[in-house]
Amino acid sequence: MKVLGIDPGSKVVGYGALTGLGPADVLDGGKLTPADDVPCLSTLPEAIRRHVQSPELAAYRRTVSLVVQVAGLIREVRATWVVVEIPSGLIGTGAKRGARGSLTTYGLAAGMILEACRFMGPAKTVPVTERQWTAGRGNKRRRQQAIAAIYGRRYNASRDPGGDVADAIGIVRWWLAREQGVGVRVQGSGPGDGG
Repeated sequence: MKVLGIDPGSKVVGYGALTGLGPADVLDGGKLTPADDVPCLSTLPEAIRRHVQSPELAAYRRTVSLVVQVAGLIREVRATWVVVEIPSGLIGTGAKRGARGSLTTYGLAAGMILEACRFMGPAKTVPVTERQWTAGRGNKRRRQQAIAAIYGRRYNASRDPGGDVADAIGIVRWWLAREQGVGVRVQGSGPGDGG
């Protein structure tokens, strides 16, 4: 069984593909970033294309570019399951501290990516809120450190400054542990916090 985890956003999408919970079970992990040109937009009628090219819709264009890339990733990985983080609708501690970004933009990106995953098939798609899988797992930095400790050279935290890849891998680990009915540590502070 291959499970692909997606940590969506409108600027970066983290992904991780695993076959199990062991250190050797990471198949792939990385980041997708928006392309400057979104080829599918060229198929739109001229009036709509001009509107979509407006500066106000930059987040939408970035998200469309990422959706196209996620679709390609799903075809490439051939996962059995795709687990996608979606917003809980609650303001997190990062936003309280003044983190940049918008819940609306993130929600748009997560929703478009979730629907693209559902549309792609044949993988089964599971939405998971960030509050579900991160409960008791510390902040992004601690989760990154834990993923680095588990996967060693297969995960390089210095290449993942926002923790997007670590979160994608963490989402899969949480889901696999939950499906298998076992506890799993994705951060170093608590025993068996698999949810």
